[in-house]
Amino acid sequence: MTDMDLFCNNKNCRKRLTTCAWITSCSHAFCDEDADQTFFSTQNNILCPACNSQLPEKHDIVKVDLNPPDKFKSMVLAGLRPEIVMDVTNRALTFWHYQMYQELQYHKAINKRSSDNLTQAEETYTAEIMKLNAVLQKERRNKEALEKEVENQSRQLGELQDQIVQKNRHLQNLMALNNKLRCNTTSSQPNDSYDVTKPKRSNYSLGPTTLQDIRHTYDEVNHENASGQLQASKSFVFNPVTPPARPDERKKTFVNKK
Repeated sequence: MTDMDLFCNNKNCRKRLTTCAWITSCSHAFCDEDADQTFFSTQNNILCPACNSQLPEKHDIVKVDLNPPDKFKSMVLAGLRPEIVMDVTNRALTFWHYQMYQELQYHKAINKRSSDNLTQAEETYTAEIMKLNAVLQKERRNKEALEKEVENQSRQLGELQDQIVQKNRHLQNLMALNNKLRCNTTSSQPNDSYDVTKPKRSNYSLGPTTLQDIRHTYDEVNHENASGQLQASKSFVFNPVTPPARPDERKKTFVNKK
């Protein structure tokens, strides 16, 4: 198996030909499978699978042994004139030149197709990479914003924790003061069952609570006022008023009493 091997010219086959080949007058080569399907499936209007050329003659399709024995090599051109040998050799070399040129063009087409696919893939991947870079930049900005927000939240949380600690201290102080006041109040009360936390109730009334009570109280007050004025008018007597003594008389009176 060398670089000079023939390949089946059917583009859907492309099998390497190492033992035998079917050669057409249009300088194409095919494998046994393609020859059976193309050349022997019909006897009329045989066409070349590679170039669609008509092959009506008997020698338009020839099966060739690619590894002939030495005896065949010594006998195949024996007895032919040199110009015939040169013509046959020239035709054989032309066939090989065409096959190599065709193989080169085939590989060039494959390479061009691969290059076009590669270029298209590079453009597609470049566009995708640009999109991914844009998404990555956006995600980085979002990450930075989230980190700043987390930092702010952490700072606020620290401040709230400090405030909670201060509130707890203040609450502890208030609870201690409350307990102290409760102990002092409890010790000052003679009754052990006295509870400082409960409000002390006194048995007294703030006055009438209904409209009837107010009317009854008003009537009693008016009756007492009327009776009091009547009694005062009956028992009132005008008595003479003694003028007060002068200061010198008061002094004499004080001396006489002594």
